[in-house]
Amino acid sequence: MINTKSIRIKILEEESNSILNTFKSSDTNLNIFLRRKAKKHQTELLAVTYLLYNFETLIGYFSLSADTMPATDIEKEKFQNGKKYKSYPAIKIGRLAIAEEYAREGYGSWLISAIKFKFANEQLPIGCRYLLVDAYTNALDFYAKNDFIFWTNEDADNHATRLMYYDLMKSRIH
Repeated sequence: MINTKSIRIKILEEESNSILNTFKSSDTNLNIFLRRKAKKHQTELLAVTYLLYNFETLIGYFSLSADTMPATDIEKEKFQNGKKYKSYPAIKIGRLAIAEEYAREGYGSWLISAIKFKFANEQLPIGCRYLLVDAYTNALDFYAKNDFIFWTNEDADNHATRLMYYDLMKSRIH
């Protein structure tokens, strides 16, 4: 069981590299991103990386960026009484990783729930309807378990990633 009182999420700032270098997930590319690319992505306004701490221990991170979700006939049906858009505002989860020693303890799902709640319920200065992720094929079950669905079957044969989405209206507290 996760002790949420000891968890904090913090935007990546000038963390010392020694803290970032202590983080190790099971995916080498995700480790490299955090150590070598995350700060540059922030500087270039491409993505913002957030660090997940349990007390003083870095146990995970995720990065977010603005994106759009193209409208399809299926999506247009959902909005039949509203304005027709070519695309809908979205936030993309660019990276999400949990340290190996904390994997499969629920921190990843907790993070997804926190992101959903924030964008569906907090008054933010920007509209956002969907969460998107280009999920690695080895993470498809994780995202499906967290209510993401495949955007299309056209990428079903892609062995690297699949585009998945979550409609934030499902997390809205009325």
